[in-house]
This record gives sequence, structure tokens and C-alpha cells, in this order.
Amino acid sequence: MLLESTQVYSDRGPYLNPSDHPYEQYDDDDENDEEDDFDAMECDKTQEPSYIDQAWAVARVVIGMGIMALAVLFMAAAAQADETAILTVAYEASCQSFEGQVAVASVIKTRMAESRKSAREVVLKPKQFSCWNPKTGKPTQKRKLTQKEISLARKAWEAARAGSYNHYCRHDCKPAWAKSAKKSVRIGDHVFYKI
Repeated sequence: MLLESTQVYSDRGPYLNPSDHPYEQYDDDDENDEEDDFDAMECDKTQEPSYIDQAWAVARVVIGMGIMALAVLFMAAAAQADETAILTVAYEASCQSFEGQVAVASVIKTRMAESRKSAREVVLKPKQFSCWNPKTGKPTQKRKLTQKEISLARKAWEAARAGSYNHYCRHDCKPAWAKSAKKSVRIGDHVFYKI
């Protein structure tokens, strides 16, 4: 009697477990099919990016590469300008103390700040730094700098800051522009002026 109470009757016969019923199993398959169809519809919504999206992605890559290229060029130009300034310090003050070299480098940086120009533009300006030929951009001095002189000049350039003095000359020179100087100080063989 207990067995009969747990049986499920249908037109195809009795089954002990309702989950074994063929119709029940068939209905589950239908539900799964509907879910699969729904998932397929969802997948269809995630289509490939449009041409506009692809073009924008390419544009972003190109823009990024352009910015990187400009940054590299800017750093290269800055390094070249610094190298010109370092050579200027070496040519102009290699026989001076480190303090004297820093003072020369400070004059260059002060002029850069005042004129808003690069180091190269400042030192190659005609009739400003006698160690350079402004037309050729080459040193006027024949002698070749040693690696030690260049290394010390580089340290002086890195240590220098823009300051008060924007002109200098040898202590035994009396240029006309020095008469209008507001203040001056002598460091080694050079006298530094604020014009």
C-alpha cells in the first residue's frame, strides 16, 4: 500500500520517483532550451566594436605615440642645450674654482629665466659668450677640453641656480656696460654684475 502511495500514474505507466517521469524530464529540457536561447540572444547583443570605436582606439594609440615622440625630442633638445651650456662653463671658467664655475653657470641660468630662452639660445647669442662663434655654433678656442674639465663643469651646471647676477667679465676688463651695474662681486678672475 505504501508503494502505491508513492507511485505517479500517467498514460505511460507508474513511476516510483516523480523526477523520473518522462514528461517532467521533457519539461526541464524545454526550460533549458529557453535559457540557452536567451543566452544566445544576450551574446548577440555584445557585437564587435563599430568602425567608429575601432577608429577611436587607433587614434588614441597614435596620439599616445605622438606624445611620447614629442617628449623624447624635447628631452633630446634639452640635453643638447644643457651640453652646450656645460661646454660654455668649461671653456669660460675651467681654470677657476668650483665656486667660480657655478657662478658662470648661474649667469647663464639667470639669463634663461629673464629671457625665457633655452641655454643654447642664451650662450650662442652674438657678442655674449666669447667662447662661441654664433654663426657656426662652434667653439672659438682651439684647445680641446679634457674629460675632467667637462665633468667638473657638468657638476657646476647642476649645482647652479638662477640668481642676481646676469653678466660677468674678467677683473682686468672695464666694459662700458659695467658702469650701469647695480651691484657686483668678484669670484676668482671674474667680476659678476647685476645689470
